[in-house]
Amino acid sequence: MAKRLCFFLIGDYIRERYVDFTYVSGLAFSQKVKCAASLQNEIKRKYPASHPLEVSTKSTDEIGKSLSAFNLKSDGYYVESIFQSSKVFEGGVQFEQLLNKDPREAKKAIKEYGHHPLVAFRYKSKEYPLVPRSAFYDWIYINALSKSEYADLLSKYDVFTDIEFNDQKSLNCQARAVAIFVLITKMGKRDFYLSSFENFIRVYDLIRKDTLSLLR
Repeated sequence: MAKRLCFFLIGDYIRERYVDFTYVSGLAFSQKVKCAASLQNEIKRKYPASHPLEVSTKSTDEIGKSLSAFNLKSDGYYVESIFQSSKVFEGGVQFEQLLNKDPREAKKAIKEYGHHPLVAFRYKSKEYPLVPRSAFYDWIYINALSKSEYADLLSKYDVFTDIEFNDQKSLNCQARAVAIFVLITKMGKRDFYLSSFENFIRVYDLIRKDTLSLLR
């Protein structure tokens, strides 16, 4: 058994809940796809009326695959490459050239430099803070999603997962970003939250953490 943090749309809030599911071992891509499917099946078993979406390259849904930060683009650049190239390290070091790189190559390059302290993000000549945590990632991801062909195809989903996301090791999660996008769209407040970064960070008031794992 394993568990993943999943994002449920309930009313005007996002509920972050741990979901227990049968883990499929193995490092092969096919095994990870099976693992993602196992998580989806457990959610549907417990909540038959729910409509979950795996948001990663391991998704069995084409929309979910396309919404991976390694596939989703903004202004012709991959979201993951935008994120990695926007990192500013101690001493003002930034690898802006990674914007044009394959997202996996960009992530690998930054990982090799990652022992240096991160101090901010800088994108399109504007600097963004590290706090709220994950805000910059969510900001660039959701702005990219809002301009994509998938923006109007997500209203039928109400639970979002990312099999690769480990909240004990990572801050940023594309499934959380999609959940935020769908919620503010349903609330009719997308334009407000995306009008400025200052308005956007207020979206975190709509996220609630559930402490219990509900699918045991």
